[in-house]
Amino acid sequence: MKANLKLNPNKEVVPEWDNDKNVSRKIKAAYKISVDGAVKKIGSTEQSPKQCVLAFKNGQKGGNPSVTTANVSAEVQKALLSGSEVIIEFIQVKDKKTPKDLRDKIIKEYKKENNGMAPEWNKQSNKEKWRQHKEKEE
Repeated sequence: MKANLKLNPNKEVVPEWDNDKNVSRKIKAAYKISVDGAVKKIGSTEQSPKQCVLAFKNGQKGGNPSVTTANVSAEVQKALLSGSEVIIEFIQVKDKKTPKDLRDKIIKEYKKENNGMAPEWNKQSNKEKWRQHKEKEE
């Protein structure tokens, strides 16, 4: 299941689903967020795909988002504002694995192909923190 992320007139991230029949059903999955074809984030969820994407809609400004969720949301919005194509793809867990097991497996495979580095927005996997990253940019 995939969604092409877009910005609505209020500059909030909204999905265009390739198959919207089951987007509201809870699943155990890993997901990849890609910008212009390059994987930027590999994560995991036990929510519905719809709920997972809603976390990136506006950075959960009304709630209490994690530092990672808030920063990934900001990066997704920045990419969309610059005209980039942003896709989120869900890979459902099979067998008796957990979403985190699948996420870790996908990150491990990614690292093998990318000189030991995880995707850019997987800060902890690269032994970085979002706060440090933001300070470097300023």
